[in-house]
Amino acid sequence: MSQKNEHLETLTAARTMAVVARRKVAQSLAGPDRGAHTENMRDTFIKLQNIIESLDRAIADEEQIAKGGSSVVINIRDRE
Repeated sequence: MSQKNEHLETLTAARTMAVVARRKVAQSLAGPDRGAHTENMRDTFIKLQNIIESLDRAIADEEQIAKGGSSVVINIRDRE
């Protein structure tokens, strides 16, 4: 297995774990409001969603690299 595929597998596994955690938090949010606990769960949900979106970008970047292209991150920086 190539190093690039290992990176994709690692990122995909991390994304899967983050989605599982987000679903658990969403289940908690679907219940009755529990004051500070609910507020903490909202903050956690937002953080998890940001992590998932970051992982999606990283996965897309690794896929681009695996196709022989340059890193999306590098391309974004080149535009600045």
